[in-house]
Amino acid sequence: MKVPEKEYDFGVIIGRFQIHELHPGHKALIEAVLERHGKVLILLGITPLLSTVNNPLDFQARYQMIKETYPDVMVMPVEDRSNDKVWSDAVDNVIKTLALGRSAVIYGGRDSFIAHYDGKFDTLELAANDYEAQCRRLRCQRGRSRHPHGIFF
Repeated sequence: MKVPEKEYDFGVIIGRFQIHELHPGHKALIEAVLERHGKVLILLGITPLLSTVNNPLDFQARYQMIKETYPDVMVMPVEDRSNDKVWSDAVDNVIKTLALGRSAVIYGGRDSFIAHYDGKFDTLELAANDYEAQCRRLRCQRGRSRHPHGIFF
């Protein structure tokens, strides 16, 4: 569900971040959420397979990449699931565990996971900047697919 902006204690970003360094689109997204919230949680989608064409980096590599630039941001894994409800419940469980009863909102983009999220937390759609749109177009030209529960940034 898309909701009007209000005060939330936590801002949550769900993504894949399957690239060797944060690009300007990543940084713009993280910084926009940091400006709005005292606490930011990034949930990184993980697959049961070790390394694939669409998922070349493991959780630890992506965790380190984010923490090097944003040491105060919390980064946690969320396992990919084939069922939207099961995946949404897993997302909610991670957020509930870390938020400890405080309010949270999940951020996504136009072509993100939001349509697949069926959980209890509010979602807000952020407008994609030109850099993110360009990255998506280039990836589509190379024939890479998007996973419905994450964003290939």
